[in-house]
Amino acid sequence: MKRVAVTDLKNRLSESLRLVKRGETIEIVERSTPSARIEALPPAAASGKDRLARLVREDIVQRPRAKRDLRVLRKPPVASAG
Repeated sequence: MKRVAVTDLKNRLSESLRLVKRGETIEIVERSTPSARIEALPPAAASGKDRLARLVREDIVQRPRAKRDLRVLRKPPVASAG
């Protein structure tokens, strides 16, 4: 865990956020006394779009290659013979 003074955090916020995104936890100290902690959110907190983009990037899922005709979904179901 990295310790950062409040003034250093204000001056280097973007750098600190990059560290947090990479998994680092930052403890914020004020006059040598810990006052807060910044850590990344768990993956489940990401939005659906972000999650899908990550799955595509990691080659877990693939986007469809062709556009589908969604009119098929509006047709009434076919009754079964049974």
